[in-house]
Amino acid sequence: MKTVLVLVLGAVLMILVVMNTLLLMELRSRLESLERESSISFTRMSALEARVGSLQWDLSEMKEMMTEPSRLLRSQDYRLESINLESAVVRINLTFAQVETPYMELLLKDRDTGLIRLLELRQEQGVYTAVANLVPTSDYAYQVLMNVNGIEKYSEEYVIPADVFQVQRYHFSAQIFSTTDAQLHYSFRFMVQAVIKHDERSITGARVKVFKEGEEISNLEYPFDGPMNFREGTVNYRIPKEDQSLYKFFLEVDYGLGETKTEEIIVD
Repeated sequence: MKTVLVLVLGAVLMILVVMNTLLLMELRSRLESLERESSISFTRMSALEARVGSLQWDLSEMKEMMTEPSRLLRSQDYRLESINLESAVVRINLTFAQVETPYMELLLKDRDTGLIRLLELRQEQGVYTAVANLVPTSDYAYQVLMNVNGIEKYSEEYVIPADVFQVQRYHFSAQIFSTTDAQLHYSFRFMVQAVIKHDERSITGARVKVFKEGEEISNLEYPFDGPMNFREGTVNYRIPKEDQSLYKFFLEVDYGLGETKTEEIIVD
């Protein structure tokens, strides 16, 4: 009997030893798996931190590339060399601090049309100059393009002041109404948009001219009493509805430059 009991106890102890051994092996396997996952996560985290750091450096470098020409720009000066109703020639003079690059250009943008031109900046006695041919009724801005150690860098955008080169602008509208007596009633509204401090670039008069079969038959003047005293006005004209195809209308605008701008009026 004692022998049987000893054998049973021995078997139980053996089973417990085997179970503990298996449990220890499973725990060790889980610990090793956790260590591997932890190592992978740490590696991924390190790679992510390195990537973020690289992006931050790139952004910082891009900001530096964008702002360096602006920080170096010391002064700007604009000189109008000639002007008519089609073209204004402006000399742009720039000075910089600590410029060591032999290569600089001006990126000129027409803000109305989006057209971009690249102008050469020529250096003479520390002043960099570009000559720009501008439309005197458009708005313009520019950036300085600088090559530093083989890297192109751009300044912020600068607007060329309107009073440097623009002529006085205007808004014009035309309307047509049918009346009960088989007549067409035309209404022409003219409005100056800004006051120009240069008299030669101001609007000094405006009118609508009426032509029938190619012959001028009427001249509708707007009530100008000097460019500073006129803001807007309306003139009217009536024609027989059946004769509409025989008529044409033209707007004429006079400037202090001694030039007149003429455009045909199209009424829808």
